[in-house]
Amino acid sequence: MNRTEWSNKIENHKYNLITFIPVVLFNQFKQFGNFFYLIMSITQFFDELVVGFLFTYISPLVIVVSISMLKELYDDIIRRIEDKKTNSTLITVLKENMFNNHVERVLKKAADLCVGDIIELKKDTRVPADLIVLKTFNESNDNQAFIRTDQLDGETDWKLRKAPESTQKMTDLEIVKCNGRLLCEAPSKLIYNFQGYLSIGNKVKEPLNLENTIWASTVIASQGVIGIVIYTGKESRARMNSSSPKVKIGILDDELNKSNMYLFVIMFALSLILTILKGINFSFTTFCIFIKYIILFCAIIPIALRVNLDVSKSWFSYVINRDDSIPETIARNSTIPEELGRISYVFSDKTGTLTKNEMIFKRLSLTNDHFGESDFDNLKKIVDEECSNEDAPLLDVYNFIKNGGDNSNINIKNEENGSLSMSNTDEFLPNKKKNRFRRKKNKIIRDTITAMLLCNNVTPDS
Repeated sequence: MNRTEWSNKIENHKYNLITFIPVVLFNQFKQFGNFFYLIMSITQFFDELVVGFLFTYISPLVIVVSISMLKELYDDIIRRIEDKKTNSTLITVLKENMFNNHVERVLKKAADLCVGDIIELKKDTRVPADLIVLKTFNESNDNQAFIRTDQLDGETDWKLRKAPESTQKMTDLEIVKCNGRLLCEAPSKLIYNFQGYLSIGNKVKEPLNLENTIWASTVIASQGVIGIVIYTGKESRARMNSSSPKVKIGILDDELNKSNMYLFVIMFALSLILTILKGINFSFTTFCIFIKYIILFCAIIPIALRVNLDVSKSWFSYVINRDDSIPETIARNSTIPEELGRISYVFSDKTGTLTKNEMIFKRLSLTNDHFGESDFDNLKKIVDEECSNEDAPLLDVYNFIKNGGDNSNINIKNEENGSLSMSNTDEFLPNKKKNRFRRKKNKIIRDTITAMLLCNNVTPDS
């Protein structure tokens, strides 16, 4: 198979030792309030513009920027810890022991996996790289396996994957020793498409498709699989569909910036009015007086509000992570947790996104019958009775057709009064006019419940 040298190491951090200080400072002084106080602090180095002590202007700015930088540093350290944990995960790699002629299982870090490695994954294990399934393990001993893809495409229902028939029948040693050719398509972002083929020895090429793949960042839901790595690092589907980490700015930050700009306009106007009242004189001294008024009014812009906002966001993220009412919730970014409080509408492409594909049967409504939760006992009795009398749905209709329209046990009604048309059975009823017959209520209820069961997917728990 075609090999590449992309490292499988995951790196979600934003900064390194060289870029941290310049990038963070740039993002901090993009905020209007911080930039304004930076200019005010610089003015205090000129004797003509000195108002008070230099410390009173520099210290608030230094404190605000330092706290924001510490927050960014903490978030990036957490990301690095998570990256290290993921990269250090030990994966079982199958190798042939040339001396003892048996399979040797070697533990290898996920970051060190290479294309062509044959790995074994157990249940509830995160898949470290894109794989082709070679063999599956389950109770039915077939070639099927299930995976969870919620971290890849957001869907919580399990996906079915299959191993090629040629490798499913092999032992672990035969898989490791086999001489074959695996050809895969070029790396792509399309997580629902794949084409390739597998040929072992002189056998006919066996085509491969999406059902034979397991993408990185998914989780094994069945007992276990053996697969061969085909894409690593930046060539994996998950990495190709993810963007590099960026500094996020929330709506509240934009609103704070706009508010500070409005306050600056008011400050500018007040300073201009006071300068005019003092006497218009187009000179350098008048300009210095105008700047001094702006410096005196600079407290109108609340620089401490930025610190309060950053501390509040960190606290919100901490509370979200430890809220017992929303278990397993993780605030992956402490920059915009307040955005959750601004959600007014949720646009969903399907019900499974909101219900997690877990739907509870609450009510059944037919033409003249309604069954709520309090009536489920009666509904169960009806279904049990009908299932004990007939072992298949629509048997009453089948028997009516089979008997040539004998309505001895069925209430036949004229077309204008009936509920179910028998016009399609006229060939069986040559001497009868078109008619309808009303089915018994209990049989309709039983068939409705049967249809609901057949039209819903059932995912095995083990």
